[in-house]
Parts: sequence; C-alpha cells; structure tokens
Amino acid sequence: MNSPQADLAALVGRIFLAVLFLTGGISQISNLQGATAYATANGLPLANIAVMIGIVLQIGGALALILGFYTRLGAFALFLFTAAAIVFFHRFWEKTGQAAMMDQIQFFKDLALCGGFLVVMAFGPGRLSLDARRGR
Repeated sequence: MNSPQADLAALVGRIFLAVLFLTGGISQISNLQGATAYATANGLPLANIAVMIGIVLQIGGALALILGFYTRLGAFALFLFTAAAIVFFHRFWEKTGQAAMMDQIQFFKDLALCGGFLVVMAFGPGRLSLDARRGR
C-alpha cells in the first residue's frame, strides 16, 4: 500500500533507526582508544580491527538509511553490527543484579532494532528515497 503517509512514515522510520548509529559511529571515532578498550574487555576478537569495521558499518549504514540510497544494503550492515553487539556486549544471562538488568534492556532493544532492519530489508525504503528515484 503506497500512500503519501506511508512514504513519510518510511522516511521518518529510516531516519529514527539511523540516528542512533550515525551518532554512535561518530562518537567512537572521537574516542577510538576507549571503544577499542571496551571491545577488548568484552572479548571481541581483533578488537582494533573490529571497532574500525563497526564504525564503517554504523556510519555507512546510517547514511544509506537516511538517504534511502542502497537502503537494503545499509539495513543489512546495521543488522550485522547490531547482531554482533547482542552476541558480544549484552550477555545479560552471564551477569547478576543491576548489570544483568541493564544488559537485558540493551539486548532486547538491539533485538527490536534488528527486527526493524529486517523490515527495511524486506519492504525497502519507500518512495521518498534515492533508491526510488533510481528505480530500485
């Protein structure tokens, strides 16, 4: 169902999904040492390389969603990044107390974000996108 309201909702939804990752990626660039230390402490293999890949996935995926340019690919990049965050950073079942509760909240937030990315991958960016202008 295509309507102006649905197209606007798709655009706003893409922007809302993307802003978290755009700001996160930029923040990690400004604190690369801290991001790498955090990743290392959480057992991420090859943390220095993984953090750089994560930054590219976050910023590239976010820009793709905002612009609606290679939107499905951008959603897939953010899906991969978020799924990795679930696996490496939000293992609430290994923790107790406040730490477990906070990681459980982050786990389910990231799970919901993954669902949003799958919806974008399945249904595309809508008509208010560069992909639509290119006929994709």
